[in-house]
Order: sequence, then structure tokens, then C-alpha cells
Amino acid sequence: METKDSTLPVSKAKKVIKTTSKIQGLELEGKFWSPSTVGRENTVKNYDHEFSRVLPEKSILDHLRKRKEKGKSTFVLDLAGGAGGGLRDISKAGLLDGGINVNLTDMRSDEERAYDSNHNIHLLEGDLFRASSWRKIVDKAKELSPSGDFDLIICRPQGAFNLVHAPKPVFGYEFPEEFYLPIMRRIINMLSIDNGLLLTQIPPNIETKELKRELKNLNDYPGLFPRYAGRIVFEILDDAIPNPFDNGVLSIVKNAEVPFTIQ
Repeated sequence: METKDSTLPVSKAKKVIKTTSKIQGLELEGKFWSPSTVGRENTVKNYDHEFSRVLPEKSILDHLRKRKEKGKSTFVLDLAGGAGGGLRDISKAGLLDGGINVNLTDMRSDEERAYDSNHNIHLLEGDLFRASSWRKIVDKAKELSPSGDFDLIICRPQGAFNLVHAPKPVFGYEFPEEFYLPIMRRIINMLSIDNGLLLTQIPPNIETKELKRELKNLNDYPGLFPRYAGRIVFEILDDAIPNPFDNGVLSIVKNAEVPFTIQ
């Protein structure tokens, strides 16, 4: 059995991050995707912990199992899914019809690539802040799912989101609200209308009035059911010590009453 060596994939990921940062006109460390966040473990167990406060069921597997029991599909999109461990966990539980993992680079071992190719799991290399990556996602989704939509979308970039901020406008946008919120709307539009579920982190530096307005707007849409839990920190001797819930988290369930497109 192959022993996974993540040195080369991580090295490649850091080069991609550096290129992305240069394109965006930002400094590397602490301004965009950071090398210090590459390679974090992505598993269903970790996802359950991250989103425990907003999950509609006890766990992600319980949610997908109930879909299966009702004869519903289970196509899953994992954004910034690392080496794809989350999708493989779902597949090994017999609950995955097909999945797409989007990551900066391919960090899988040969054994993991072989498993994925035999279980309808696809990895797309790309940066979620670039339109070309979203075009690849849309094209692959049309191949994967009859509707071109996803029954579950997970977005847990983890530490990378903590470092998304900029001291000046980028492409005419101020980070992070005007980058993140349109991306979130794009993700919602890719959800299935058959009670599709979105689970996403909210970067701590956008827990602002803008986010509150966005949540209110989403709540006003028929057919969308958002549930939000904010960031929690412990205050110890004037220092904010992040606990395991150091990002806000949001879940959204979408049904057929929703308008065709979320603007």
C-alpha cells in the first residue's frame, strides 16, 4: 500500500497560492490564500464538528441517509475540499451518487485517485476567486448530475478564510464582503431545489452589517431557509483565544418555491 507523501502537492499548492496572490495584486502571507493553511484534514467527522450548530440532522451522513431512504439523489460539491477525504467518507458509507472536490491543487495519493476514479468522484484544480474555476465547476456538474445541481454543497476553506482581507480595493472591490457574498449567492444557485443543503463557513472578518443585511435578504426569499451561528471566542486577559468555532457557519435549505436565480 502506498504511503502518501504530501510534500510535493503542498509545494505545488504554495506556488499556485503565490501566483494567485501576484495576480490579485496582494502580498502573499496573510493577504490571500496562505501556505500555512494548506493540507488541513477534510473529513466528514471534521465537517460535522464545524457545522454542528447549523446541521438540520445529527450528522451529514444522517442527512444524506434520509435522502436516500426517500429515493432522492445525493450529488455533493466540496469547495476547498483538500485531498477529498470528505467525499470518500460519504462514498464509503454508500451515500454518494457523485461528487466534485474543488481545490487549489491535487493533493491526493495514487491510491486515493484510483478510488475516486472508480466511485464517480472528480477533482477540479482551481481558485474559487477566479471565474475560470466556476466555469469548470458548472461544466462538470452538467456531466455529473442530471439537473446540473447539487444536493449538498460544503464550503470549509478553514484557515484560508481567516486570512482573506485586503488593505486596499482589488479589481475595484473591497475585501471581503464584495468578493465573498456574490460567491455565496453563486453557490446557492447551484443547490438543488429538492431540499438541497448548503453548509458554509463565514469568514470572521465579514461578520458585519453587510452580512446581517445579506442574511435578512436570504431569509426573505421564498424557498430558502438559512440558519446562522456566529463566531465564538473566549476572552482571557485581554487576548481573544479562538475556540473550535472560530468561524461563523451558515446552513441553507432550498426548495422548489425559490425564484429561478438568487440575485
